[in-house]
This record gives sequence, structure tokens and C-alpha cells, in this order.
Amino acid sequence: EETEEPDASDTEIWTRLAAKKRWTGALGAPRELPGGGKQYDIVLDGAETHIGQVMSEPRAIAAAYGKPITQAYAEPALTGIESAGLLTLLPKNTLEKDREWDGEGIDLSTGTARVGWFPDGKPAHERYFIPMSGVRHTMIAGADGSGKSGLLDLGLGLSVASGIIAPVILDPQVGQALPAWIGHVPYACGVDECMAFLRGLHAALLDRSRYLARLTWRTEDGDERRGMGFFDAHLTGLPIIEI
Repeated sequence: EETEEPDASDTEIWTRLAAKKRWTGALGAPRELPGGGKQYDIVLDGAETHIGQVMSEPRAIAAAYGKPITQAYAEPALTGIESAGLLTLLPKNTLEKDREWDGEGIDLSTGTARVGWFPDGKPAHERYFIPMSGVRHTMIAGADGSGKSGLLDLGLGLSVASGIIAPVILDPQVGQALPAWIGHVPYACGVDECMAFLRGLHAALLDRSRYLARLTWRTEDGDERRGMGFFDAHLTGLPIIEI
């Protein structure tokens, strides 16, 4: 919901910062965010300034508004237009508060699950699969203490609760990486066991490919097809193997 006029102090700070950094652009009307934050559209003169130039100065933006970079930051517009962006201003660090998993699993109609929250209070999703297309991969990276192991634990919980995903853990740390899951899902401990599991999984998934290449199945319209050039757990009745 937009207010009638932008906050004068916010726009004044932006104007001073833009002049200092030689950005050509202005802020639009603000939108209220959950928890009392505000988000402004950044409207740039694309011939003079693009959003990448603004985003390359996260410390300058945060310092100008007297906040840490987790509470005052710029990002691209959802449209992907390079002359547009978003400025988010938050009254507090919304990521400091732990949120326990509510047990909500993967949306089987979309293949996505909520795995966290963005600083502005909007949910962050991970895509596990696309119906009638196949599974999707995820890469997790972060500094020590940033929550990588916690995200893996949450992901495993989502997978097990889904009813269509079969997790398999390969742990070269001999069981130390995710010890709580030992005995609950197939778990390879140590390099030798991991390699044995990998060889077995590779052979099994190749066998699955041979099966899908010859499978007779029907589309949503009832048309019969032979051979499936994608993977869909619902259509095939086969679980997703998450390694």
C-alpha cells in the first residue's frame, strides 16, 4: 500500500548520497513492510546510472541512513529493468530472531518450500522440483555460523515430510556432519562408504532413465505417450532421490 508522499528525510538523504556518488535518479512513493519497514522504488536515468552502480555501494547506503547493511540496502527491481531498483529501510535487524519451523512442507503443486525469510519480512523459498519437468539442484554457501547446517537440517525435514522425496546422506566426516539423521535416513559414513553409495545410486538412476525412456503414460488431456523425457514423481510413482 503506497502512502501519499515519500518521507522527506529519506528522500533528502537519497538526494545527498546520489549527488555524492553521481547517481542520476530519484525515489518513488514508499510501501509499508511487515514490522514497520519501508521500501522505495528507485527510478534511475538509465543513460546515466544503472542499478548495479547503486548496489555496488552497500556501505555508503547503510552509512547514509545510519543503519547496518542488513537494515538499509538496495536491490534490483523484480522486473529486471536495469534502470530500476528497490531501496529497503528496516527499523531493526529482522534476521536476528529465530523462527522455528512450523511443519509446513513442500507445496507439491509448485515444488517449492519456504526455507527462511528475507530481511524485509517476505518468505524465502527453495525450489525442489518443477511438475512435469524434473528436480532442481541447490547450492548452499556461507561463512562459519551463517546457518548452513541448520538449512540442511530444515531441508531434510521438508524432504521427509513431503512423502515423495527419499534423502540419502553422504558424509565423508564419518557421521559427524549431520549425526542426528543417522538411523533415520540412508547414511554413508566415511569416504569408502560414500563412494560405494555413489556407485549404487549412479547405477540405480541410470536404470530409472532406461525405464522412463520406455514408459507408457497419459497426459492431463488423456493422450497416451511412450517415453518420458522428464521426471515427475506424481506421474511415475517413483520417489525423488535427494543425495
